[in-house]
Amino acid sequence: MSQYNELLGKINELEVQLKLKVNIRSESLVEASHKVPWDWVIKEGIIKGDGKSMNPTGALTRQQMATMIKRYLINLLLNRIHI
Repeated sequence: MSQYNELLGKINELEVQLKLKVNIRSESLVEASHKVPWDWVIKEGIIKGDGKSMNPTGALTRQQMATMIKRYLINLLLNRIHI
């Protein structure tokens, strides 16, 4: 019964996140060798997803890449980047 309650709690938590449209990190799709850089770009605000989810295995458009480069350079110039 405790596993049921644990799963039910997780489902409720995810439903709340979806309603609030908070970023849901798709860590299960990020390979172990890319986990540290993935967490870093999220922490620095370079990658934000679409407000509902992230898709680390999806195709990247030129517009998305340009946006990430712009965010990186702005943060770098404003000394917000913590390497």
